[in-house]
Amino acid sequence: MLISHETGSIESSTRMKLHNVQYLRALAALLIVYVHARHQVGDYAAYFPDFGNIGVDLFFVISGFIMVWIASDLDTPFSFISKRIQRIAPLYWSATLLMASLVFLFPELFKTAVFSIGHLIKSLLFIPHYSPGQINKVGPLLHPGWTLNYEMYFYSVFALSLCVPKLYRLVTVFGIILALFCVSVFWKSQNFAILTFLGNSIVFEFVAGMFIGTLYRSGIRLNKTASFLFLLGSAISYVTLIGLPRGLSNGLPALLFFVGFLNLKLPLARWASKLGDSSYSLYLSHLFVMGVCRALLPTYLGDGIFAAIVFVLTTACLSILVGLLVYSYIETGLLKWRPKRPIIKGSIPEKVTPTAG
Repeated sequence: MLISHETGSIESSTRMKLHNVQYLRALAALLIVYVHARHQVGDYAAYFPDFGNIGVDLFFVISGFIMVWIASDLDTPFSFISKRIQRIAPLYWSATLLMASLVFLFPELFKTAVFSIGHLIKSLLFIPHYSPGQINKVGPLLHPGWTLNYEMYFYSVFALSLCVPKLYRLVTVFGIILALFCVSVFWKSQNFAILTFLGNSIVFEFVAGMFIGTLYRSGIRLNKTASFLFLLGSAISYVTLIGLPRGLSNGLPALLFFVGFLNLKLPLARWASKLGDSSYSLYLSHLFVMGVCRALLPTYLGDGIFAAIVFVLTTACLSILVGLLVYSYIETGLLKWRPKRPIIKGSIPEKVTPTAG
């Protein structure tokens, strides 16, 4: 049989196999690093295949899965949001304030980033808004923050679902997201950034991750053959669904890949788990590294495919190194400053709680 049902302690089994999710977090972050490294220098981009933005979609599926896994009967909407903000906001706020300082002091170095107090405040508060530096573009001051706006949106909806019995949690989240999506499509207007934000089909990737998380917690597993079939289906769908809304063209391949990879019996590789741990730091810091590389390296490397390969490999390796350093000395330090107990009573395990990329 391709599908089996595990009996016994599902929670224990899930904890044992979550290093697969850590590997996926690392992979998602590396895909995003590749995409941004490829586009740093226009003349270099043509030498590399255009793929990798699916890393964000993979992060969203992972987030939906993990929220199901970490939610407990003791959670309340307020304690859940409190823990999520404490987890993602400190590093994001730090990176955003650094970005704001650089844009304010050296505006000539940036193509689209523009400093304004309103832009900065909305960015820090995860409020979707049109970027003053890009026409009809909804995004915060720090570019990677656009995904965190979606994460906070999902967390808010998920928190509301904690008010209903666990059996109806998935349906509740899907219903709210679908309702808001339909409203945004019906009333879509360039005058309202929030409608553009809510009308992106990428929001359903969180629901898909929740669905897989619900099945996984119930004990449903795939064998090796089924896992590879899902991985194959991911590759096929990725090349055949081009041109469709992102929730399908990227969301479905990301979902299939996640399911297939999740069910593989892989050994624990500490270096890959460490990279997964540092994926959030890597995600928020890599564009700073790439900006420096873009300003310095092309002059010495010149043109051609060899220069392009050296540039991408160098910027990627430096980004990973800086990401590990930021995780070890900044992110973990910021997390230590959090209250040992939630501000509002509730219990949420903090082991493997990914944020987007």
